Amino acid sequence: MSLLMTPSWWLQMKTLVLADLHLGTDNIEDQKEIANWVTSSVETTKPDSIVFLGDTFELILPMEHASRSQLDDHERVLTGILDAWNPLFDHLRKSDVSRLIFIGGEHDHDITSNKLESILKREFSSKDIRAATHHYDVASKSLIMHGHELDYNRIFDVAGKRVSCIDGLTRALNAYLAQTPEIERTIREATRRQEFSYWYSSGGIPNYIKTVGKLFGADKKMYEREVAKVFRSQELSDWLAAQKSPLVHTVGYITKQIAKFPSLLMPLYGIFRRGLRYVVKSRENSILAQKPYVDAPDYCFGKPVKNLILGHFHKPRETHYANGSVYNVPSPRIHVGRITEDALGIHRNLAYALLDADRITYSTRSTHRTIPLSSYHPSYIKTAKPKYFNSSYL
Repeated sequence: MSLLMTPSWWLQMKTLVLADLHLGTDNIEDQKEIANWVTSSVETTKPDSIVFLGDTFELILPMEHASRSQLDDHERVLTGILDAWNPLFDHLRKSDVSRLIFIGGEHDHDITSNKLESILKREFSSKDIRAATHHYDVASKSLIMHGHELDYNRIFDVAGKRVSCIDGLTRALNAYLAQTPEIERTIREATRRQEFSYWYSSGGIPNYIKTVGKLFGADKKMYEREVAKVFRSQELSDWLAAQKSPLVHTVGYITKQIAKFPSLLMPLYGIFRRGLRYVVKSRENSILAQKPYVDAPDYCFGKPVKNLILGHFHKPRETHYANGSVYNVPSPRIHVGRITEDALGIHRNLAYALLDADRITYSTRSTHRTIPLSSYHPSYIKTAKPKYFNSSYL
């Protein structure tokens, strides 16, 4: 349908964009906070539609250590998540929101399949339900997509087979968090107390690995070895083969060589992140300028894009380029922050984008909490109790 033929009522629809809720069957420790925030956002903004911008569900790459056999049945997992988070979804069923759009991320890439979409339609039978790779808002000329399409998390479908490198990296992290039953148990307990989290800020993996080692006694060398295995595996080779970019192939080859020396991986991570950020910004600019780049998803081009709204990066960021603006909508889950000699900082970013005709409102705020290290390990000397800041949303 052309812009000139678009009904005026469609141009007047108000759309709320939320991203990266990471809802799983077990990770319900901050369910009340998440449900209250989503409920409050919906009641405040009164949207006609809600776009859940990727990684809404932990279907493929769960940050909870369930067995492989439990995870292979994605239909069962999705049904279990909807049941576990029923307080949140029940509010949406009763709300005046008429349309729910679920965008696929790397953690719920197959949400667009007919089987999973049919479960969502059954669960929200009174709503207009759609699962998709992206959404385009005509009135604001906004392309809404999950940011994993712009970096190394990109997933390919080759002859019906999912080809990804992030799967192996997530397995490596989960192995590190569960390298012994005692470590896994203490991490689970701290997470349930909301004194730790399976999530961390974009680019924060070195600090996260260090924190897990200091708080729970995990050996980072195990993580380095597991990551090195992924980089040397056929899994990464298959993913590189699906790429068309000469630059990606070159970086992939170099990474495979470096992976022969696992201890070098973490020290070089900062260089990798800076290079990745440059690539992502370049691709954002290309989409806004409507200049296709190698390996770009087809849906990024062909329509004017004044605004690019992304999930995935777990950090609130509003960036204005010459050709348009980019809004990163972060995850509202608790994230592990900086560790000092006597305390750990954790934070929660509460943000959404609201599309109202040709206007975009980007709302963001953060809450912070510090927790004495004595809360985690008996060898630490107890100091002050946790201090809470800006926690009125609780």
